[in-house]
Amino acid sequence: MKVYQIPVGPMQNFSYIVEDESTHEAIVIDPSWDLEKLTEIITEQNLNPKYIVNTHWHDDHT
Repeated sequence: MKVYQIPVGPMQNFSYIVEDESTHEAIVIDPSWDLEKLTEIITEQNLNPKYIVNTHWHDDHT
């Protein structure tokens, strides 16, 4: 298992990608702000995202 911790946004929030190194399947956790950065990692590492997980939300965000 490999975990990518990606700082995103002006408040340096974090998104995560968790990879199964044997299959290259991945889970994307809390994607936000800089989706281009997440897409770049997914593409460069040849990952196959299977799930997207949001762990929380903010009522003042849409």
